[in-house]
Amino acid sequence: MPPRKRARTPGPRPAPRPAPPRLPEALRRSLGALLTRRHGEDAEPGAFEGDAVAALLERQLLVASPFAWLEPENPLAPVCWKDALAGPTQACGLLRAHVPALPALASLTVLATPGNLLAALEATVLRRLQRGAGDTAAVVADAKLVGETQEALLQAAAVVDPTPAALEALRGELEALWPEVLPKLATLSHRGQRHVTTAYRQKHDRLLLHFLTQRPDHFVLPAFALHGTPEQLGVAQAVFAHARAHGWSVLSGPGGAGKTYLLGQLAAALKDHRLPNEFARALRCPLCKAPFMQTCSCGFVRPTTAERPVSVALTAPTNRAVAVLRRAVADFGGSIVCCTLHALACAPQTFPVDVLVVDEASMLGAEHGDIVLLVRTLRQACVLLVGDASQLPPVGGGELLRPLLAAAGLPCLQANMRAEAALAAPLLQVREGEAGCMAPHVQTCADEEARHAAVLAAATAARGSHLVLALLNEDRIAYCRYALRRLAPTCDPRDDYLAGRAPPRLFVPFAGLPVRFQNNSLKPVACCGMLGEIVAATEEGGRFAVAVRVSTPDGPQDVPLEGSLARLCALVRPAYAVTVHDSQGGEFDRVDVLLPGSPECPLCSREMLYTAISRARTSATLWSVRTPFEAYVPSLSQPSRERVTPFAQLLRAFARRRDLPPAADR
Repeated sequence: MPPRKRARTPGPRPAPRPAPPRLPEALRRSLGALLTRRHGEDAEPGAFEGDAVAALLERQLLVASPFAWLEPENPLAPVCWKDALAGPTQACGLLRAHVPALPALASLTVLATPGNLLAALEATVLRRLQRGAGDTAAVVADAKLVGETQEALLQAAAVVDPTPAALEALRGELEALWPEVLPKLATLSHRGQRHVTTAYRQKHDRLLLHFLTQRPDHFVLPAFALHGTPEQLGVAQAVFAHARAHGWSVLSGPGGAGKTYLLGQLAAALKDHRLPNEFARALRCPLCKAPFMQTCSCGFVRPTTAERPVSVALTAPTNRAVAVLRRAVADFGGSIVCCTLHALACAPQTFPVDVLVVDEASMLGAEHGDIVLLVRTLRQACVLLVGDASQLPPVGGGELLRPLLAAAGLPCLQANMRAEAALAAPLLQVREGEAGCMAPHVQTCADEEARHAAVLAAATAARGSHLVLALLNEDRIAYCRYALRRLAPTCDPRDDYLAGRAPPRLFVPFAGLPVRFQNNSLKPVACCGMLGEIVAATEEGGRFAVAVRVSTPDGPQDVPLEGSLARLCALVRPAYAVTVHDSQGGEFDRVDVLLPGSPECPLCSREMLYTAISRARTSATLWSVRTPFEAYVPSLSQPSRERVTPFAQLLRAFARRRDLPPAADR
C-alpha cells in the first residue's frame, strides 16, 4: 500500500495586507474631471470616466507624485498629460485639499521639489521642441527657460488656489530651488552651442546606439546569390556585408532603383535557410530570460526540431507602406511577419526575431527608435533600414536614416528605372541640388483662380493616373474647394468646402469624387493615406451608403462605407489634391505640384521638391502664381538642415572613436 500522507498541522495564517487607503470620492471626481478636461477630444471614449479614473488614481497617486508620471516621450507612462505643466500642478493642488482626509498623500502634494521642477523644466523644453522643426534638443537660455516654466506653474496653481498669499509663498519656494535644479538638465554641444534635451531622450538615444553598435551576438545574414544591374549588385554587396559585420545596415536609393527587388531576393534566401535550433536545450527563455521547461509565461514555446527557420519581421512606419511591402513578399510566406513597427510592439512576443527590415525608413523618428528598444524579440535581430535619404525627413521629432547612412559610409542606389527618360535626368539633378533643371517644367499663372483652372483642365485631360500635390495644406484645401465647386452636382449647404467654412470637415459624397482614407479602420484593403474614387453614393434619411474603389494587388476593389455624414467624413476626405507628405510611397503617371505663394516658405526644400516630382513616371509640372521660378531655385536647391538630436551627436562621436561610453542597463 502506498504510504499514507502525513496530515499537515495548520499553522497561523499570515496577516492580510492592509488595503491601501481609498481616495475620497470628491477627490476622485475632481481628478477625473481634470484628466478629461485636459485631454479633451484627444481622449478615447470612456478612457477617463468613472471606474477607469478611480482605478488609475488608486494605483498611481498613492505611490508617486503626479509629476512622476511626466514622461510624455515614454510610451509606457501611465498617463501623458495633454498639458504637461498644468495637469500635474493642478493634480497636486487637488490632492493637497484632501490631505487631512488621506494623510498618505501628504508627501505627494508638495509642488516645489527638485524632482517636480526638473520634470517641469523638461516639459517646457518638450513644448519648445514640438513647436520646432524636428529637433530633440534646443538652444534656450536658462533664465528664459526658468521664467517660462515658473509662470506656467503659477498660472496652473492659481486655478486651484488663487489667493495672493498662497501664490506668493509658492513663488518664493520655486525661486529658491531653481539654482539647484538647473544643473541637472541634460545637455549636449552642437557647433559650439549648448543645447538642452530631456533625460529620457538622452538615455534612450544612448541605448539605441548601444543596441546597434555593441551587440556581439547579433544574427549574421547568410551568404546568398544576388541578381540585378551592376549598380544594384555593388550596393547590395556593400550593404549586406556591413549588416553581417555590425548587425545593422542601410539600403538607400530613389523609388524605382531596385530596393524592393533586392529585398525580395533577401526574403527568398532567408525562407529556404535553416539554422541549428539553439533553443532546444536552452535553460532560460530567450525573450524574458526566466527559467523554463517547455512553455514560458511570456508566450515563448520551445521548438523541438533539430533545425528552425529564420524569423523575419518586415515592417514600415505606416500601414500604407506595409501594404506595398506585403505585395513584394506575398509569395514568400513561411516565418516572415509583415506589419507596422507599432503593431510589432503590440503583438504577442512569442519568438525572437532574427532579421528586422524597416521599409520607408526616411519616416523613422525618435519614437520608432524607442519602439525597437522596447520590443524584446529584437534583442539579437539584424536590422536593415530601407528608404530614400533624399526624401522628406520624419514628421515627428528626431531622425534615424540620414545619421546612420552618414555614419556607415555606404553607397546608395542612384538610377530611377521607374521614371521615363524625360524625367529621369531631372530627378537625378534635383537629388544633387540642381533645382533649376525643372525650369522647363514650370507654369506661372496670373492669380490663384487661373492656376486652379489650368490645373483642373490638365487633370481632366490627363490620361493614366494623375495627382495634384501641394506643399502647403492651405493650398490643398483651396484647390479641393475650387474643384468641388466646379464638379459637385449640387450645392449642398452642409458641405463645408462649398460653403467656404474653415476648417472644412464635412462634404457631401458623389460618384466620381476622389478621396483619401483618414484612418486604418478599413485595413488591409484601405489604409490611412490610400487614395480611391467614389463610384456610388446614395442618401436615405440622413444616412449615406458609399462605395469607394481602390487599387489592390488583385485588381480594383470596392470598399463599402455606411453611416451619417459626420461618420463618413471621419473615414475619408476629398482628394482632388493631397500634400506632398501624404503622397510618400505613391506612384502616378503624372503629377502637378502647387508651389507656395512665397519662395521663403519653410517647406521649400530640396527634399520637398524631390519627393513631389519622384511620384511621377512620365511627367511633372510645377505651378506658381505670379512669382517666377527663378526665385524658388535657391530654397528648392538647399537640403533641409540637419536635425539636432542626442542620437546624431553620439553616433558621430562613435564613428570618430569607434567606441561608446558604457550605457545604462536596459
